[in-house]
Amino acid sequence: MITKRDAVIISAILLLSIGGVLLPRLLSSGGSAVISIDGKTVRTVSLDKDLTFDEGGISFEVKNGGIAVISSPCRDKICQHTGYISSPAQTIVCVPEKMTVTITGNSDNIDLAVG
Repeated sequence: MITKRDAVIISAILLLSIGGVLLPRLLSSGGSAVISIDGKTVRTVSLDKDLTFDEGGISFEVKNGGIAVISSPCRDKICQHTGYISSPAQTIVCVPEKMTVTITGNSDNIDLAVG
């Protein structure tokens, strides 16, 4: 038999558990991505909202707090195969198009970055 006191304790534990998972996501900014072509910053985009856009002939997609190259005129398509990045320790590079994507902010989940 569950008493009123047990129900209050169980509810408090559930609320704390849910809050512990959701609160950091709600409070932290998703960061932003800086897109540079030929060494010049051409666009800075927030990773908080899903978005698809083109810059310098390359198509990008922001989704679920990450960014990816979804189309590029380069031959090998290595930048497309990189997939979504969301951490400052990750970078997308397209050498033929002289393009880089780097993440700023949102460094709260990095243990160590070398390089």
